[in-house]
Amino acid sequence: MLTSAYHQITDRTRRFAERLVLSARYKLTPRHKIIALSLRDHYRFGAYLMAAFAHRGYSFEVQTPCAYRPKHKQMLRMGIGMVSVTDIYRDGDRKTLIHDHSHDDLPGGPEWRSKILLDYDYYGPFFEASTGHETLFMPYFMHPSMYESGLYLEAIALRGNERNIRVFFAGTVAAGAYSHEFLWPYMNRHEIISTVLTHFEGAVECITADTQISEFLKRPHRIVLALTRQTSDVVEKHPLSQREMLQFASRSDFFINPPGWRIPHSHNVIEAMSVGAIPILNYAALFDPPLEDMKTCFSFTSKKQLQDKIDLALSLPKSQIAELRANVCRYYDEHLAPDAFFEQFQAISSKETTIRVHNSRYTGQAAYLRNLLSSTKG
Repeated sequence: MLTSAYHQITDRTRRFAERLVLSARYKLTPRHKIIALSLRDHYRFGAYLMAAFAHRGYSFEVQTPCAYRPKHKQMLRMGIGMVSVTDIYRDGDRKTLIHDHSHDDLPGGPEWRSKILLDYDYYGPFFEASTGHETLFMPYFMHPSMYESGLYLEAIALRGNERNIRVFFAGTVAAGAYSHEFLWPYMNRHEIISTVLTHFEGAVECITADTQISEFLKRPHRIVLALTRQTSDVVEKHPLSQREMLQFASRSDFFINPPGWRIPHSHNVIEAMSVGAIPILNYAALFDPPLEDMKTCFSFTSKKQLQDKIDLALSLPKSQIAELRANVCRYYDEHLAPDAFFEQFQAISSKETTIRVHNSRYTGQAAYLRNLLSSTKG
């Protein structure tokens, strides 16, 4: 009883101290570096957005209530200040507003220094230039806990690891969830992993909870799969922790990157590319700019092409793999890293800007159907 009460007091004290530090940082932030955050919806992209501003001298005002409130520990680690307020419109002429409301729905009040609309029509057509707004494209991102924990910062150092796994995949595989819910005109995850297990049966090794990781990584392997059948949205379900997954990816030449549950992108493709693993995937054209077959990825559209590309990956000389890896690392640094997105943000010149952001709550909306229809017609 006393122990429980002590921990409750300690937790309250810690949270109070965290709020004091975040508030103090906010008070010291120049007004033109304060961002007012007003979101009606949110799914996962917030952690990447915060990572883009890490240690850049920015602070956030989070409107109360708001669909997204950054975690205190994340903001402390990233050197960002933060306060929660009910009136984010005070001194708006000296702040930047990031919101997902219709411009017509925004309350009246003073002019903002600049306004940024988050557009969740991620797979739809690019924003019409006739609106006069600049448009940025936020790249797809790692799992949010990679940013919240700071693991994404370790990727660069891991690129120099010795590679003794030729082809690797880690993720969830469940026939129902990854086929019945996936309606895009691409091979789904269940089809892709089933093809690998069937066609390359003699070369495949599977990671389990009993695998001795340190010993396993000392030996060369052709194809390694770390699979889970659980579909719950928690990282603990996987046989590898997130840090171990990055370690495995950094020891791999290629990473099989099948589509996600209801969308083509999956966070593991970004995580794999960050450590220099070359993606084998079937949605290269949905990157911005598109990934290029045999340059920044191995691309396929059918089971036969998938088999051929894995056969090629297993036989490719190390010199050619090193060249591909360098291209992948360069692509990540220039187009996918939070720092790269911040550079785009900093270059904004318009008072009103739109950022195309992925929010998987919207995968069943108009953009999803437009993409499906246009791809089928093509």
